[in-house]
Formats: sequence, C-alpha cells, structure tokens
Amino acid sequence: MDNDKLRWKDEVRTKRLWQRQTILNAVRQDLYAQGFLEVETPVLVKGTCPDVHIESVETPYGYLVTSTEYQIKRMIVGGFEKLFTLTKNFRAHDCGRYHSAEFTMLEWARAHESLSTIEDDAIRFIRAAFGTLYPDATTVTFNGHNIDIMDKPWQRLSCQEAFKTYLGLENLGDFSLDALKASCNAACLEVPNTFTQD
Repeated sequence: MDNDKLRWKDEVRTKRLWQRQTILNAVRQDLYAQGFLEVETPVLVKGTCPDVHIESVETPYGYLVTSTEYQIKRMIVGGFEKLFTLTKNFRAHDCGRYHSAEFTMLEWARAHESLSTIEDDAIRFIRAAFGTLYPDATTVTFNGHNIDIMDKPWQRLSCQEAFKTYLGLENLGDFSLDALKASCNAACLEVPNTFTQD
C-alpha cells in the first residue's frame, strides 16, 4: 500500500476518533445539565447476566458485565434518582461485522419519571450529538431518505405499532422466525444472513 493511501486511512481514523469523542462529550454534557450523576460500576462481577438471551464473558475471577443496568437499578432502589454510565460492556459470541464482544454503551435511569420523559432524553442525546458534529445541518440522508433530526417532531410508536406500520405484522403473538423473515421480505428490508438464524 502506498504512502498516500496510508495517510488517507490515518486521516479517516483520526477524524472518526475525534467524532466519537465529540459525541460522547455532547451526551455527557447533556446529562450533566439535566442533573444526572455519572457513576462507575464494576466491570467484573460475581454473577452472570440473568437474561437468558445474553451470554456473559466468563473470566477466572467472575464475569464481565453485559450491561450496567443491574448496578444502576440497585442504586436507584438505594435512593438515587438520576444516574448514568457510559462505559464498556461485554457479551460472549456477539461478534460480527456490526458487533464486537466489547462495546461502549450508555445506560441511564430516572426514578419516578414517565416513559415519554425517557424518550425525550433519547431524542435530546441524539440531537446534541448530531448538532455538535454538524452545527449547520438539520437533516441527514440515509439510504436515499432525508431524515429531519433537529426540527421535525419525532414519531413515537409502540413496538406493536411499529411492527404493524412498517412490517405489516398484525399479530405479535406470532413472533416466529418464519413470520419475521416473511415480513422483512415484504417490506424489502435487507437482513444479513447472520441475522436470520435466531
């Protein structure tokens, strides 16, 4: 590989690292402004994840956390009202083009608040991150669709409404692999082969 290509790859990697830091900083600043406390929770824990669909990474000393959700919930029960973590998590056998066994995840919790308040949080985080990366833009184009990030109100749907509206799946009781595949095909959604086995 010649020097120009190597230099270009280094510039792209550097730009992505700066963008990542900008996004993380924007989300943190938004949470701080809302009065959230950022906490450090253990990455190595004694017990495995209780969710049967998520496999923990075992070490000789315990398990790496699959999510900080459980530690945050314990602190909420203990009397804290607004907490978040933005840290590394680990999941065994969750590897592929779009997944890594190690990844960064934001977890946040508000005590005594409605789902719509938490939805507002998620919208605000995305707008804060987008606004810091693209201060003069309000829309992004994805797969030929213009998506208004900043100005237009966001559509809010339950899972049942979303499956019905966008996949034509009327009965969520039939959550079988065959029904989901047929619905994705009917909606012209490209689903990677690695996603079609489970």
